[in-house]
Amino acid sequence: MPNLFELKDIVEKESCEHFNSCLLKLYHDGSEGMAWYRVAEKEMRRNGATGSLSWGAVRHFGFKHKQTKESVTQLLEEVC
Repeated sequence: MPNLFELKDIVEKESCEHFNSCLLKLYHDGSEGMAWYRVAEKEMRRNGATGSLSWGAVRHFGFKHKQTKESVTQLLEEVC
């Protein structure tokens, strides 16, 4: 299994972006998940990118705009 820095390199190469942080979540089964993803970090630049990977199961990854409440959901396919 690749380490986090190898995965970071792969995602940066594919996305042409640079990432400075990592959030890892463990979900035991399909009933668990995370609320709407919200970036509140001061280090995040305006219109910055978020990379996301999923192991073990297909997952939905959703964003919701703070003011307009517009939402976008992306299906994350299994990578391993």
